[in-house]
Amino acid sequence: MATIRKDIVNRTDEADIHAIDSGLKNPWRWDWLEKSVNGVYVREVIRKLRSCGVAYCLLCSKELIYGSRGFSALAKHMESRKHADAVEARQKNVPLPGAGGYNSDISYGLHLMFKGCLTASVNSSSQQLVPLADQIANSEAMLLGFLAEKSLSFSLAPDLLVLVKEVSKD
Repeated sequence: MATIRKDIVNRTDEADIHAIDSGLKNPWRWDWLEKSVNGVYVREVIRKLRSCGVAYCLLCSKELIYGSRGFSALAKHMESRKHADAVEARQKNVPLPGAGGYNSDISYGLHLMFKGCLTASVNSSSQQLVPLADQIANSEAMLLGFLAEKSLSFSLAPDLLVLVKEVSKD
């Protein structure tokens, strides 16, 4: 889902945000991370990069240019259809207990004074789930294995697949 980037700036890093974003109309501000868009805190999905005027969305794996529009560029991305689809996929593929387990630190951008206030349940790591694409591939392989094991015709596969999808609806 999200790639691990080496150029993400943390609040505790030595990197000076003002030096990185010098000359921009709307330089990076850490208080943007405390704002909420559609009920989701910006700090849960957006990271500041070491590039001038560039942030990164963990869910969409997309670099966001905020230099001229500031927070509104981040908010517009979080309201976009592509981002909403990524949020929906994450909700369907991540277990509820400890739901911050997609290589993110939900305390990102918090002032150091408040980091100690997070509960242990929030900081605990969640169990890894198999990505949706792998689940589909595994299901198809199991279906074909079943057909081969029972010496059934492979022409049954499409009809059997439709049946399995119908039976396993939520």
